[in-house]
Order: sequence, then structure tokens, then C-alpha cells
Amino acid sequence: DYYASRGLGDVYKRQMDARGIKQTFLADKTNMGLTTINAILNGNRKIEANEYYDICKALDKPLDFFFQEEKQTHVR
Repeated sequence: DYYASRGLGDVYKRQMDARGIKQTFLADKTNMGLTTINAILNGNRKIEANEYYDICKALDKPLDFFFQEEKQTHVR
């Protein structure tokens, strides 16, 4: 399990916005329901390791990318 993190969800959202990716696209690419994607993005649900992997893959980012981005966000 990973924790429900509003910061991590915000990092996902920034990447999605920058690339014009909609939640429906991410749901399709990850085989997760739209409700699940929305809850993860809004920090209202824990994210499982396999879900994190699938999101990274769908957004074409390395596994450590979002953790590094979240860390930088909290440092600023």
C-alpha cells in the first residue's frame, strides 16, 4: 500500500494537464475505474503499488518521477 496523498495526486494532475491527458484516458490505460482514478488524484484513496506502476506506465514516466516531483513540491 501507498498512502493517500493529495500532493502525489496534484503531481499526477500537473503532468496530465501539461500533456492534455484526461482522467478517462488514464482510466482506460490503467484498467481502473474512473471513480478510482478520481479518488487517487484527489488524495481520497490509497494507491496500491501495482496502481502506481500502471499510472507511471500510462503517463510514460519512470517509477521514481512522481516521488521526486512530490518531494520538490514540499520543499518549495
